[in-house]
Amino acid sequence: AAATAAVAASPQADAARSAQAAEAAREKAMRAAEAAQAKAVRAAEAEHQRAVKLAQREAAMQAKAAEREAAAWEKSAGAAAATVVMPVPTRQHAVAAPVAPAAPAAVLADTRPGMHPAATWIVATVAALVILLSSAGGGYRGMFVSLGLVALAAALYTVVFGRRGFVPALTSRPRGTATAVGAVLLLIIGAALPAGASGSAPAPALAAATSASPSPTPTPTASPTPVVHVVEDVSAKSATDARTLLREAGYVVQYVLESGVVPSVTDGMTVKSQSPVAGSRVDTGSTVTLTLLAPAPTPTPEPTVAPTVAPAPVQQPAAPAPAPAPVAPAPAPAPAAPAPEPAQQTGLIIPGAFCSNADIGNVAQAANGRSYKCGGKGPDANGKNHWNTM
Repeated sequence: AAATAAVAASPQADAARSAQAAEAAREKAMRAAEAAQAKAVRAAEAEHQRAVKLAQREAAMQAKAAEREAAAWEKSAGAAAATVVMPVPTRQHAVAAPVAPAAPAAVLADTRPGMHPAATWIVATVAALVILLSSAGGGYRGMFVSLGLVALAAALYTVVFGRRGFVPALTSRPRGTATAVGAVLLLIIGAALPAGASGSAPAPALAAATSASPSPTPTPTASPTPVVHVVEDVSAKSATDARTLLREAGYVVQYVLESGVVPSVTDGMTVKSQSPVAGSRVDTGSTVTLTLLAPAPTPTPEPTVAPTVAPAPVQQPAAPAPAPAPVAPAPAPAPAAPAPEPAQQTGLIIPGAFCSNADIGNVAQAANGRSYKCGGKGPDANGKNHWNTM
């Protein structure tokens, strides 16, 4: 019965799932349609706004064009009103119909007076002299630059004041603007040319002036001033540390022993004195001599000599009681052992160097193959012993 019920319920479950899937598909389609409709609405609004902006821009451009046309019309009307009208003279004796005055005609060229003729000639003469002098001294470069400057000045005068200057051809602002552009091109060409570029040899006068001019005197180069430092105190420091400090200050370090010998190895040595002394002011690069104190050699233990034991006296057997035995004489004492020889050290020593009190009497060998004795000549004035010759 349960299986029959399950089989009967299976089509119903499939139908429910199909209905749910259809409902979900319908909702999805509705959402897609709504999204497409919203997108279309936004696109239509954007297109409408773009069309409105385009129409506004065109209207603004048309308004500006109308304003420009009105301004040009007003300007032309003012120029026509300002034109001087010359009436036609009538004959007194002739009887004729009155003649109407001629209609005013617009003048295209600027009729306002320019510079005074005398001033024009003066300015033109000065400009010509400037151009000639620049061409003679600077060649093509000077010529182009001077022409550009003169043309630029004349063009700017016409553009700013709106009337002729010392150049009669510049009668309007458009011509002045075109002339200014040409002047700028001349200046650019002149700046691009090399200095003193010229197609011909310089004039004899200029050559003579050039040869007569004195040649510049070479300026002596100042020699660098040496740097002066104060020598540091490196006494009682190791040879390596002292050399590092002095080399950082810029000095040249030289080692020497108390005996005046230059050591080849400075391991374990300390500085006893220095020259120049600490606190001296010496130029950088000077030599500082360090007197080194050799390390005390390691004492060699002396061999222990076993004392010689004298043989015990042999006791004679006791004689029989009736006959007393003679008393044996006392044995002679054994001779004293000889003093041990000074120990020969195996390490190499420095002749004349200090030796410790523990090494007094010891003999050691130096690098030269000779043997030296510690304190062989007794202590010095300071009470210290040295390795002396035997």
